[in-house]
Amino acid sequence: MSVVEAVERELDELDVADLTLAASAKALAAKLDDYETTAAAAASCARELRETMTQLRALSEARPRETDHLSLIVKGREKRRKSA
Repeated sequence: MSVVEAVERELDELDVADLTLAASAKALAAKLDDYETTAAAAASCARELRETMTQLRALSEARPRETDHLSLIVKGREKRRKSA
């Protein structure tokens, strides 16, 4: 699994609303997957990605969760169809 795939999977699970942070996380992940990225640059990207994902997790935890069970079932179904 690539770093981009892992980040996208976690972003789907977090269901975050901050698109700027999510886009930044994807861009950093792409840099880490790029074989031309130097070791120093990869280390810097990894630090930034870790910080960005921490911020996204915090935002996700602060967001109110849906309690409508039907909506949760529909969302799960959409995710499964999307990944198929």
